[in-house]
Amino acid sequence: MRSIHQPTRPGLAASLSILMFFIPTLGYTSDALSFTPEVGVRYDNNVGLAPKSADKVEDFVTRVGGKVQYTAFGSPTNKFVLGGGVRYDHFFDLTDLSNLAVSASALYRGQFGPEPTSVWYSLKGEITGLYFKESEIRDGYKTAITATLGKRLSDNFAVSAGYQYQLRRSTNDDPEQTPPVNPSWNPDEVFDLDRQGVFTHLDFMPTTTMTLYGEYSYFTGDVAATGRSFNQGATFTRARDMAFGPGFIVWRIDADVHTGRLGIKYKINEQAHLNLYGQYLKALGESDNDYEGTVVNASANYRF
Repeated sequence: MRSIHQPTRPGLAASLSILMFFIPTLGYTSDALSFTPEVGVRYDNNVGLAPKSADKVEDFVTRVGGKVQYTAFGSPTNKFVLGGGVRYDHFFDLTDLSNLAVSASALYRGQFGPEPTSVWYSLKGEITGLYFKESEIRDGYKTAITATLGKRLSDNFAVSAGYQYQLRRSTNDDPEQTPPVNPSWNPDEVFDLDRQGVFTHLDFMPTTTMTLYGEYSYFTGDVAATGRSFNQGATFTRARDMAFGPGFIVWRIDADVHTGRLGIKYKINEQAHLNLYGQYLKALGESDNDYEGTVVNASANYRF
């Protein structure tokens, strides 16, 4: 059996070497540098995104992590920020899905004018290495490119919208499958996913310490969904999903995913923040493999 603490994992070593780029800055005290540890817990009533209600598996997940950001240059109207992060998610029941993620990012943000209500724009690229406790078919990396346009409408309202492209690739060319599966299933490709979508975000700030927010996103493309049975109107790439137990299969399907989120952020002080949100998603999958899910998340962070 594998352990997430295995020392001889070249993918993990590569991701950590990327993060090492940021480590020398930790000894440098400046307004340009920040470190933000975070803890959180979430409840997910359909972890595997199963289309059929009988196959839904729920779980609680705790998260511990941190991010470091360094503003390479900045002015009142633009800035360029480098970032790195590490986080660990622990699943209480589906323990094989517990995972470590190591990320690196670059963000450019500009503004059309010096006024607080001027329209702003940003472009962000991020890459994340994923390492699972006992689900090697999920090991790999994911990237995201995000373009956003936003504006502060008043002292109390701000709005933004954007586009995002996501790519995920498995780094395991020969995942363990017990019992063995038909090679035509292509189990090594089930987590090779490509999707893109648009999103919008609205903030309402009734006080200087509280923000109420809402988000909506629409994404189309590949989704990895786990269940015991699917409508097989098309030939799907699939694999045994042993992390969920005997009889579960993970399928790569094409789906249109609608997600809504409502939340509240509370600023305890300039460094400490709380965040609570509820999320609902509805997906329309090919061959009527539709699914839905609900997530409730609470987190806290402190910025140094």
